[in-house]
Amino acid sequence: MFAFIAIIFGGESLQNMYLSVRLSLSKIIFFISVGLYAGLALPLFSLNLAHTNDYVTKDKFVAAGGGIQLIFGIGAIIGPILCSLFMDILNINGFFIFLIVAHLIIAIFGIYRMKVRDSVDNPDSTFTPVPATITPAGLELDPDTPANLDNNKTTFG
Repeated sequence: MFAFIAIIFGGESLQNMYLSVRLSLSKIIFFISVGLYAGLALPLFSLNLAHTNDYVTKDKFVAAGGGIQLIFGIGAIIGPILCSLFMDILNINGFFIFLIVAHLIIAIFGIYRMKVRDSVDNPDSTFTPVPATITPAGLELDPDTPANLDNNKTTFG
């Protein structure tokens, strides 16, 4: 959505996007939409890694993280080349059109994977909410809590 707004308010030439030429409402909306788009797009790697770790066992965390890093690295190599082709064909707005297409492909693949895979609980992925200032008496309330009480510090894991 923010990429569509950036296309609408960005104009047709690079000169329209420079902030120093002339400040107008369309430029302000453009820069705000690009900032919001970047803020929402940048955490994709972390979210994908966290989601993947929810479905793999603890002994495969490193392999899964390495695979995701490889896929994102390939995208970092191919992405600028494809984006420059989009920009050559569609002018300056090709950048945002490329981002829209790339994120639509990611979304379609994610929806496909959610439909194909059954949702199962990972036995290695358990969460026990425990306050940082828990006492030994508090641990007795839930004896399954994995905590070590050394030097009055609570460590989990």
